[in-house]
Amino acid sequence: MQNEILSLARQYDVVQNIMPHINEKTLIQAYWSQPDTATKVLYGKELKGNIQKLLCRMKKFSYFPKGNLGNSIGPGQEFGLIEDAVVEYAFAEILRKIYIAKNPVIFSPKDRKFQNAGKRITLYPYVWRTKFLVSNKSVDQKKMIDFLGEYTADKNFLRYLKRFLDIGIMEKQILPDAELASDKTLTSILMKIYCYHILREWLCSKGNNLQGKVYLSFHKEYFCFGAYNLKDLLKICNGLVDDQEQTELQIASSTYIEDIFGEFRRSSLKVYSSSKDRRKIGRRTL
Repeated sequence: MQNEILSLARQYDVVQNIMPHINEKTLIQAYWSQPDTATKVLYGKELKGNIQKLLCRMKKFSYFPKGNLGNSIGPGQEFGLIEDAVVEYAFAEILRKIYIAKNPVIFSPKDRKFQNAGKRITLYPYVWRTKFLVSNKSVDQKKMIDFLGEYTADKNFLRYLKRFLDIGIMEKQILPDAELASDKTLTSILMKIYCYHILREWLCSKGNNLQGKVYLSFHKEYFCFGAYNLKDLLKICNGLVDDQEQTELQIASSTYIEDIFGEFRRSSLKVYSSSKDRRKIGRRTL
């Protein structure tokens, strides 16, 4: 299933007909990927029958994720939690493959378009890697669905993703001390997509102030900005630090601007996570 989704994502701008890939085999594989618990063992005693019932409910759109039931779990409801985990895992694997296939991209301020960059991103000498968090209390669901619409046109798939958003699947990561999850859960994938597109929108708004091309991509848990021109990259860094309230994204970690053709720059151009920190040392630029 994963290879088929990856092939479709590379072949088409927007992937359609995703739900047929959520089948009995896919859900059983997702089940075996879950950590071992007493509930999993109990559910697995009639695994094929339980998965078939789940799939039947999904086809009728009578399946609704339950979220965290806390202490309110009643008789039979413990199966709902394992089913949520199974469906989340299957959806996350699909989104992850599509997301990987669509990145990285190149942004050109001149024509204001994003184009697939492929391996060309290695040609950019200056790179800034950082992590972002959503600083608001909730995610803009309408924007989130619009962002997802750039990846898939399968309305049924989006319909189920909307149900997961409705139960607050992303809000649990919006905490003062939260960090972007490094795992492959549906929550972490959705959060990466959300941050990525917010950054794209911000980058589009700043395009006219840049002298050359820059790129934005996601690689190994970091959002990466790159440019031929160091001044352009400094504008991006300083701008994102100052516009954190506007974007509702918070810089979660401070990193260095790297010159991939010169090791010496790595220790001299530190990126500060707030304008206040930058002013402490009396520097407007990084």
